[in-house]
Amino acid sequence: MRTLENVRTALKPGGRALILEVVAPEDVVANFSFGLVPRWWLAREEWRKMSPLLNEEQWDSCLQKSRFSGNDLVLRDFEEEECHICSIIMSTGSIPTGTDCKSKNKQILLVIDEHSQK
Repeated sequence: MRTLENVRTALKPGGRALILEVVAPEDVVANFSFGLVPRWWLAREEWRKMSPLLNEEQWDSCLQKSRFSGNDLVLRDFEEEECHICSIIMSTGSIPTGTDCKSKNKQILLVIDEHSQK
């Protein structure tokens, strides 16, 4: 949570954060691959019993607690749950009360190359 708060502080009001994250705490391969990295297991929250990873719902909650909007956009690596491991999550930093911000409407432009493979 401290890292999210630091990121939030570094953003301008209404700034967006893009997070590319492994979101499958139960995935043995991810934990086995990264489990040997120093400091991997430093997370101590009670709800992180089997892994320091967060799923998408937990990311949404943690982002909101850190003054972000939560999961504004989630792009998954696979539609099928059994293959899904990574997501790109976009979240907007909260705009302080009383701040006049020109971009009050949220617009997301997603460009897809029609010639790319699915």
